[in-house]
Amino acid sequence: MYSSFEMHQRKRQADLIAGNRAWYRKNLKQNRLLISRLSTGIANSILLHLQPAQVKASSGTVNPALVWRAARLNDEKIFQRRENENAGDISVDILLDASHSQFRRAHQISSQAYIISEALIRCRVPCRVMSFCSMSGFTVLRLFSDYSLTGDSSSIFDYYTEGCNRDGLAVRAAGSLMKEAPYEHKMLIILSDVKPLDAAAKIRRDERDVGITYDGIRALTDTAHEVRRLRAEGISVICVFTGDDIDLPSAKMVYGQDFVRIRDFSQFADTVGKLIIDQMKNYS
Repeated sequence: MYSSFEMHQRKRQADLIAGNRAWYRKNLKQNRLLISRLSTGIANSILLHLQPAQVKASSGTVNPALVWRAARLNDEKIFQRRENENAGDISVDILLDASHSQFRRAHQISSQAYIISEALIRCRVPCRVMSFCSMSGFTVLRLFSDYSLTGDSSSIFDYYTEGCNRDGLAVRAAGSLMKEAPYEHKMLIILSDVKPLDAAAKIRRDERDVGITYDGIRALTDTAHEVRRLRAEGISVICVFTGDDIDLPSAKMVYGQDFVRIRDFSQFADTVGKLIIDQMKNYS
């Protein structure tokens, strides 16, 4: 038996999930157009900026060093052909801030994440989508879709908000998972209002330190540190800012110039696409 509080929470979650799907369907024509435009931009960037490579093939320019293989081993691949680097060498993780402060924007956030994910899958770029929040002092990561080129991203609409958010720890956890992936180029896209707050968590300097509350400038500094650390390790980190004007300085502090704010949803593909493409230029 569920308590009345648990029943209330489950109903709230179900209502929010239903609202996510309804909001996307209501704007279906526009959203499909945004997916198409974003995927076109990403595909063009992959063609332009990923280095071409010489590959063995059954047609193209004969490689004299391989001719013997045709007669001795019946190997047809004695030719060479220049191909752009496979998009499979790029992976993108999308991390959604699922704290309660995102509640009134949940429908838009789920649609934004879905659009990015679908555009990447169309370009055959492996994409993983997760959300994070803090409950009772624990940071919880929720997996919606793992790296896949054929999967259905609709589970993203099961996104709902609750609890607090320890952004620095979430970024560190996402980065740790990304390092285990076998891809050469890795990008982390965070959808957040950049308001880290976890009243149950403490920042401690050592085991004897009683710690201070994870909020305000301390939490922002911690998050910025984790973002810089991932970038230093070769992972691109960008932010789609979902918050209010008052928190814009926080977004700049944490992400520098690598964030965008969507003021007009019809411009979503162009705005986010430029940010992603700018990062891909570094992969040349």
